[in-house]
Amino acid sequence: MSMVELTFLMLSGVAVFSALLAVSTTQVVHAALWLVLTLGAIAGCYLLIGAEFIAWVQVLIYIGAVVVLLLFALMLTRAPTGPDSATTTSNRNVAAAVSVLVAGASRPSWSPASPASALRRPGAVSARLHRSVTRSSVPGSCPLRSSASSCSPPSSARSC
Repeated sequence: MSMVELTFLMLSGVAVFSALLAVSTTQVVHAALWLVLTLGAIAGCYLLIGAEFIAWVQVLIYIGAVVVLLLFALMLTRAPTGPDSATTTSNRNVAAAVSVLVAGASRPSWSPASPASALRRPGAVSARLHRSVTRSSVPGSCPLRSSASSCSPPSSARSC
């Protein structure tokens, strides 16, 4: 196992653990801070698979804007920040069991490519996206150029 794969597994474990703490804590401010950790770990995973733009969007928009907006809304509205008896229920174990069953039932029947294969080829995702954008679905048309006459027919080996 390479260092990149090990780092990816550690970041994904931190993301899952902090996401569980974000939804299970009874204090709203702590939930917002666990959310920051979750989103930061996901941004780190994006960096590892070579999606730098998505990672920076994750950091700037979600961590920088949404979480700060949430914390300001909590401070300005004087929302209760401690445990609330109305939101505490004795059915937590039943809810956890049902959520595990639903997650297991909604598991896809197809097997996607492993994340390790994407880690070995850092530009594979962007190359696949580029191919799908430049591939023409209508014969004689080119999505990236203004004149359709400069594109070759789809049966040709050349791309637009």
